[in-house]
Amino acid sequence: MKCPVSFPQYFMHAVLERFAGKEVPAGGSFDGPTRGSLGEFIKDKLKLTLNPAVYLAALLIDEGCAETAGRGKIRFLSKGLS
Repeated sequence: MKCPVSFPQYFMHAVLERFAGKEVPAGGSFDGPTRGSLGEFIKDKLKLTLNPAVYLAALLIDEGCAETAGRGKIRFLSKGLS
């Protein structure tokens, strides 16, 4: 079974490097993610027609790479992936 969205290792490292220690909007809007948001980064780097930013944000929080920072925002920790 092929997944409709995947996050390659190189991409995950790029996300963590780009946003390390920063608080940014999740950018969950499918038709126009907020400028400077995780969603915009995903759209630009992976050229997807959908925006999985809210799912990736939840995954990053669950993995201890980020934390919630209020409604619609995510705060990346400095440590990144282990």
